[in-house]
Amino acid sequence: MKNINPLIFRFLVVLFGLLAWSELAAQSPQFNILSLKDGLSQGTATSIEQDNYGFMWFGTRDGLNRFDGYKFEVLKYNAQDSSSISNNDITSLLVDNNGDIWAGTTFGLNKINTRTLQAKAFYHWFEDPTAISSNKIRALAEDHHGRIWIGTNNGLNRLDDWEKNDFKKYSIESDQEKSLSNNTVNDILIDSKGRIWVGTDGGLNLYLPETNDFKRFRFKFEDDNSLSNNQIQTICEDLDGNLWIGTKYGLNKYNPEMDVFTRYFAEKPKAGLIASNIINDVKIDVSGDLWVGTPSGLSRISHEMSKSIQYNTIPGKTNSLPNDHILSLFSGSSNMIWIGTNSAGIATLDMNATQFYSVVYSGQDGFEPEENQIYSFFEADTNHFWVGTGRGLVVYNHYFDKSFFFANSTKRRLGTISKPVMSFAKTADGIYWLGTDGGGLISYQFPNDSLVSYTTQFQNPFSISSNTINDIKVTSKDNLWIATAGGGLCYFNRVTKSFRTYRFDGADQSSIRDNNVNSIVLDSDENVWFGTGNSGLYFLDVKTDELKNYTAGNMKEGMLPSNSINQVYFDSFGQLWIATSGGGLSKYIAEKESFETFNVNNGLSNNVVLGLTSDGNGTLWMSTNGGITTFNVKTETFRNYNEQEVLGQNTFYPRSCLHTSSNLVIFGGANGFDYINTLGIRENLFIPPVVITAFQLMDKPDNASELNILSESPEKTVLEYNHSGFTIEFAALNFEQSDKNQYAYRLIGLFDQWRYIGNRHFATFSNLRPGTYTFEVKGSNNDGYWNENPTSMRIVVRPAYWQTSWFQILIIVAVMGVLYLFYRYKLSSEKERNQQLESAVKVRTTEISRERDTNAILLKEVHHRVKNNLQIIVSLLNLQSRFISDSKLLNVFSEIQNRVRSMSLIHEKMYKTKDLKTVNIEEYITDLSKSLLSTYRLGQKVHLDIKVDVNSFHSDTLTPLGLIINEVISNALKYAFQEDKTGTIIVRLSKLENGRFTLIIGDDGIGIPNDIIMGKTESFGTELITALSEQLNGTIKLLGDVKGTVYEVEFEDVA
Repeated sequence: MKNINPLIFRFLVVLFGLLAWSELAAQSPQFNILSLKDGLSQGTATSIEQDNYGFMWFGTRDGLNRFDGYKFEVLKYNAQDSSSISNNDITSLLVDNNGDIWAGTTFGLNKINTRTLQAKAFYHWFEDPTAISSNKIRALAEDHHGRIWIGTNNGLNRLDDWEKNDFKKYSIESDQEKSLSNNTVNDILIDSKGRIWVGTDGGLNLYLPETNDFKRFRFKFEDDNSLSNNQIQTICEDLDGNLWIGTKYGLNKYNPEMDVFTRYFAEKPKAGLIASNIINDVKIDVSGDLWVGTPSGLSRISHEMSKSIQYNTIPGKTNSLPNDHILSLFSGSSNMIWIGTNSAGIATLDMNATQFYSVVYSGQDGFEPEENQIYSFFEADTNHFWVGTGRGLVVYNHYFDKSFFFANSTKRRLGTISKPVMSFAKTADGIYWLGTDGGGLISYQFPNDSLVSYTTQFQNPFSISSNTINDIKVTSKDNLWIATAGGGLCYFNRVTKSFRTYRFDGADQSSIRDNNVNSIVLDSDENVWFGTGNSGLYFLDVKTDELKNYTAGNMKEGMLPSNSINQVYFDSFGQLWIATSGGGLSKYIAEKESFETFNVNNGLSNNVVLGLTSDGNGTLWMSTNGGITTFNVKTETFRNYNEQEVLGQNTFYPRSCLHTSSNLVIFGGANGFDYINTLGIRENLFIPPVVITAFQLMDKPDNASELNILSESPEKTVLEYNHSGFTIEFAALNFEQSDKNQYAYRLIGLFDQWRYIGNRHFATFSNLRPGTYTFEVKGSNNDGYWNENPTSMRIVVRPAYWQTSWFQILIIVAVMGVLYLFYRYKLSSEKERNQQLESAVKVRTTEISRERDTNAILLKEVHHRVKNNLQIIVSLLNLQSRFISDSKLLNVFSEIQNRVRSMSLIHEKMYKTKDLKTVNIEEYITDLSKSLLSTYRLGQKVHLDIKVDVNSFHSDTLTPLGLIINEVISNALKYAFQEDKTGTIIVRLSKLENGRFTLIIGDDGIGIPNDIIMGKTESFGTELITALSEQLNGTIKLLGDVKGTVYEVEFEDVA
């Protein structure tokens, strides 16, 4: 434990003993209010319950309300709806073992299906002896056998089977002491052992099932161990099995084993234990503490009854009880207390919520407004810390919640300080250093009450550079580094009592660029890091006296996010953190000389970070323009505390923060200061159930009807194909800061990945294609603990009739039928057409056959006539040649005859063939060659060597080919074999691989003269051979390396 200097301790004891302390409104709890503006149907909450799904139910004087943390669903009587509740004035509620809600009203009893929200009403009828005894219901309970017990203003009723509507009645009988003590039944309790306790206007009753009687417990004037009053309002059982009975006069504890009542009143045995002797409701919370609701406020009593806390309405406090008149209480499993008030709605008190305490000086008698402005803190010892205000110094004792203002004291010189105190420091010699706004630097010693001020002296260059001191840090040699506003950075040498100033110098580029220095820290080498108002962060190497400036730039490149630095801070691990104005929180990475920034995108509440400190666990605490935030440096996650949790609803000041040795974290601002004990912080470990609360079609604005559609089939919803879209609403039933519950959903069949949507609790879809989808949603509580078991709903979008399988099958069958009929029609038509065609073909074939036979005859006749005509020409030429004596002319006539004869031979061969188109080549060449030998009378001397590998040619090819053969053989017979020499004429005809043909023709005689070969003399035969070869798209050449004269002709079949 940190020890206080004995002199200071004695001084404070004297001050706190002799001077007046101001009582402050601190340590007030945080109540959240649900009222008409939130959707509650009426402000008087007579009863509270929580169903098996986790919904909260509130009975009011005007309707039954179901609450999911966001909105209310209100059930009211509707004369047009037989399934509505019987009356709007709700008096009592019960959740049975099946999860249904029983609601008692001033006119009838109701059993409500929590899924459909439809009610079955039970009424009293005079003519029906099995009906309930009265329509005015006052109390409800369910025993271990599942029987419902109903208290009315006319006796007690038991319903064994709600479907049979047969009520067993119990009432007071004047001649029977074992009957019910009074017919007005106000409360019923089934204790942990199954015993049934009935509270009436005539005392307490224990039901004896063996005899079907009651044992009465009543007030006895002479017996202090009896009930304090007979008018029983409420009964509950504590964790030890004791009964607590609230009456119209006093609270009673009953020990069933000892059969003894202990009475508790507002004034005794301990004054102030309960707020009033009229007890409206009593409940036990999960820790065993007793909560007592009275017309004069709410009391929380420790289970050993040693102490209590009173909660009352505080005028001007928005988060106090809304009304002191408490009618009903409910203690939830998550340690949240629900309080129903008279006319002021419902209040909730979360016992697990982080508890901030506020100290506010405004409105206190004798205090100035400036004293509520808190700029700085300094820890004096484990119970006291100094507070720098806008008007001097305050000492605060957080244990007793007391404050002492030095400004109100004339016995110490500290009382002369009236300027705002902006910073504190203490040197090893016990001297306190205070930085003020306008009053310079002040040193103070307690023992001799000496106070020294250091202010700016313009004629002295070694004086302090500014009278506004933002921050002070002490070196190992007890010298000071001082951050000033407008005067730059100062170093105070206490030995020489001189100040050295680092400030902007236009002639020195290495000087600092901004004289507004906001914050200073010293690293392990006592180098100085300081932040400025507009020129970023500076590092001063004290050994070299060199400055290095870090300014704002591209954060992706590791630069600062802002040049405006509110505070620089080293945590317990030696990590440097920078609180910026507008850029968030930055972490200095020493190895890279760069910065990593965390801002609102990472979960920070606001990018203006004002104050920065850390607790004993290494968690960073910071004040921002959006409230107080913590940062877990290990997980790099934020937790934000908004204005509902910070009671002062403060606007915080830069650097106004402190972490004390007693684990308090304190933040100051314009409206006092707020603090919290970090050891008391508890996370909410409750895993909330997630429910689907509404299904809203876009084209149907009536949400109630859509909710009923959802309720009737909660696991499946069917939509038509032409729906325009829908919205699904859901809620995680965690009521502790439900606005911080988080959600994720997916629609399997459309997308399978979870979509995390923050605290938005609805999802909208439009124009889903026909099919089956599964909607799944999961949620977390306010501290991020997720329920990983999603709630699901199956959504079926019906297809249009033309999209259904049966319609598509019908269409396919119809199309196939049409195609089959068309096929049959085409087949029949085709058959008929084929028959017609066959008939026509037969007729035409006959005609063609006739025509072909006729044409064949005609063609044969043509070939025959052409051949005869050519023979006539030959004969005429022969006759004419007899009259020619000129040998040359005679030779010409002979050549013409041979040429004509070759053509005639072709036509002769043509009309002798069957197809009249082709001729046997080998036979033709042989006959032509023999005819020429006969003409030149060389048949005995010249032999023919003919080899033909081609079967036939068309007539268009045969004519020029025959003429070529005729010319070559004629020349050979004329020139190759003279002087009766013998020889051979060769003919070779074959087909080449490229589809063309080759003719090799010649003789082995003496050869033709060179002038004929070379074209030196005019030769009709040579020109004719060349022309005929071209007609066959061919070429002709003379083979020079063989005996005699041999030609090679390459040609095509030109048909």
